[in-house]
Amino acid sequence: MRILVVDDEAPIRDSLKDILEGEGFYVDLAGDGIQALQILGDREYDLVLSDIKMPRMDGIELLTHCSRNFVHLPIIMISAHGNVQTAVEATKIGAFDFITKPLDLDRLLITIRNALQIRTLKQEAITWAQDDLDPVELQGQSPALLSLKETLQRVAPTDVRILISGQAGTGKEWIARFIHRLSPRNHGPFVSLNCATVPADNLELKLFGQGDPPGDKLLPKGYYNQALGGTLFLDEIADLPGPAQLTLVRLLESSKNQGSAIRNGVRILAGSQKDLVQLIEKGKFRLDLYHLLSVILVHLPSLHQRREDIPMLAGIYLNRICKQYQLPTLHLEPDALRALQALPWTGNLRELKNAVERLAILTGPSITRKDVHQYIQPIGTDESSEYNIHARYQPEFQALLATLEEEKFQHFKERIERIFVELKLKEHHWNIAKTAETIGIQRSHLYNKIERYQLSKPKQKSSG
Repeated sequence: MRILVVDDEAPIRDSLKDILEGEGFYVDLAGDGIQALQILGDREYDLVLSDIKMPRMDGIELLTHCSRNFVHLPIIMISAHGNVQTAVEATKIGAFDFITKPLDLDRLLITIRNALQIRTLKQEAITWAQDDLDPVELQGQSPALLSLKETLQRVAPTDVRILISGQAGTGKEWIARFIHRLSPRNHGPFVSLNCATVPADNLELKLFGQGDPPGDKLLPKGYYNQALGGTLFLDEIADLPGPAQLTLVRLLESSKNQGSAIRNGVRILAGSQKDLVQLIEKGKFRLDLYHLLSVILVHLPSLHQRREDIPMLAGIYLNRICKQYQLPTLHLEPDALRALQALPWTGNLRELKNAVERLAILTGPSITRKDVHQYIQPIGTDESSEYNIHARYQPEFQALLATLEEEKFQHFKERIERIFVELKLKEHHWNIAKTAETIGIQRSHLYNKIERYQLSKPKQKSSG
């Protein structure tokens, strides 16, 4: 944490600097308000500790300016001429606290830590609000994503029911939150229930409660009534058992013709990674409920359908993870981004985020293609994938990279040929006839290359 101390008396400035640095803070000094504003314009601070009586620009003028231009910066005022009127004025303008000289160091340090803690909580609240309004899941310029964003901009401000489909990890709940924030109900609650995480025999009770009788706080309150005036998101709606499906049908049917009264009810958003049409054909999901929920169908594209967005998404995840773990700034090299784009990502955005988190913790300061291949092993990767090819031929890959340091083309060509011949001989267990046939040359030519590159068959390990 970095603190700016503003006081026209050098001994006080230096004394505060020594004390605060001893507590682990970084401290800069200013002699008056004008110098303080110049410093604040060049560097970001977490807190300002300012005297009131100073030449050129006093502490109240500095406080007034900061409250307008550095809204989230806490400022603690100190003064040897403190009185109630000055303290009240400073607080009204926006001071976090007012402390009189001579300073009580214990009180000063407690006040500083309280101010910094509240500032951190406010910043976290702002971050969460920004995540809701502009979630990572909607970052990118791929055609599939642009089409989705256009649809959301149209349907979110209405009160229409929406069925959100998409593979696991595509961000269905974040999109539901985004829809809620853009809707007229954004002042109301957003309540989310994952139907797959609640036992079937308890789900109806969780959803609707025991009638929710007025004033009876001993009985469980259902998720539906908790969401009154706002939005209820039912994720994995396919796992809603038959009795709860029927209850939900009746509830939606009864509210369908209530006109403006529905705004005092609940907007239902549903999500599913399962194919509801197939479940309807198998008799496992009600057709009437499907039609009631799917006034608008929104399908979230998989990460495979928006590979061009992966560099931007990975960069956003990396920055947030570095801040979360207080890591130094990390950088994804272009070849690492291309390696990330080449992977299958069956877990979609969730898997990508976890992979970037792993890279941030285990590598750095620059994340390379080699790091990606070493630490990322996507689920469902087959033998022909880029990842497994790299794993199988890691020594050869390292040798190939080394050839790029050659300045002469002939030398480069010879080293590449040597790597290739040796690799194929190993693959065919040094069967000369088979190797020559596979790579399309005569056996005599293969013998010549073995001699030329001084290749030798590995010795067999003794079994005794």
